[in-house]
Amino acid sequence: MLRWIVIFFFLTQSVLAATPPAIAAKSVKAPTLKERLEERLKSSQRANSHSVIFDLPVTYNARVSHWIQFFQTRGKRWFREWLERSTKYMPAIHKELRAANLPQDLAFMVMIESGFEPNAVSHAAAVGPWQFIQATGNRYGLQTTW
Repeated sequence: MLRWIVIFFFLTQSVLAATPPAIAAKSVKAPTLKERLEERLKSSQRANSHSVIFDLPVTYNARVSHWIQFFQTRGKRWFREWLERSTKYMPAIHKELRAANLPQDLAFMVMIESGFEPNAVSHAAAVGPWQFIQATGNRYGLQTTW
């Protein structure tokens, strides 16, 4: 699950970040997203210990790189839809996470689980944006109604 949070965080940040400045020389290639992410991780590791990018531990590896590539190519349409839907729900989710003193990066679980689709239902009968199954909802004191 944490791997998916990292993937969606990186993708979201790359979409929301300002476009890199134009490069004058045609022979100079603009850095790829992977190169920019690797540089960002390296620079954050060099920064002092007070510099925080993520609320949760982050690992950038080949598997994460694979999924970032997928959501930049074949999965781009889905990711775009999820990101567009996120603007409706993220402020409320972040507010509730802050109130509960939970990591803000957990908001990306909704994107991972349901793509911010409030009526999502999985093949395992998990429902809603957070994709709870009835037993898990009951364990956490959620009320089950129609």
